[in-house]
Amino acid sequence: MAPLREMPCKESKFMVKLTPVTFYFARNMAVRFYTLRYMPVRAIRNTDRVIVTKPIDVYFSILRIRKPKPEIVQVSTYAGDSSALSGKEDIVIARGPDREPRRLLKSYVAMTLTYHLRDALARELGFRTRKDEIGHCSVYFSFNFGKTYKGEVTQEYWYRRRYPALMSR
Repeated sequence: MAPLREMPCKESKFMVKLTPVTFYFARNMAVRFYTLRYMPVRAIRNTDRVIVTKPIDVYFSILRIRKPKPEIVQVSTYAGDSSALSGKEDIVIARGPDREPRRLLKSYVAMTLTYHLRDALARELGFRTRKDEIGHCSVYFSFNFGKTYKGEVTQEYWYRRRYPALMSR
């Protein structure tokens, strides 16, 4: 659980880490995914030798300027929703400067191969060589109560409901 973890993986929102055990207990439930990553500010800043001209998210460009270099910054990113957790959901691990998804992983891959989270953030920032300075806490999820999967409501569903004698075959 994210509130009980130590810094920098501590998060005030109640979230559960996605592991094979928690996946077993949460399957077929409505969940919302988040990715938690952390890094020192010097990993985002340009140096004398390396200057990134690729556009990045406004949030990261503000962190570059306002925060001191040794401070560790935690980034909690919304990664998608699922109406019934099955392991085949796409989780967004990198977004572009326009906040559109750039890299996706299936939830069972993100649960087991978590180094992809670190690599995706380094690529998103334009510093692929600094992926060793970026850390990750893993993929977390929170429950969406009241949003259970009810199946697809089609025209056939309404016909079966209205004319049960005709559609019983």
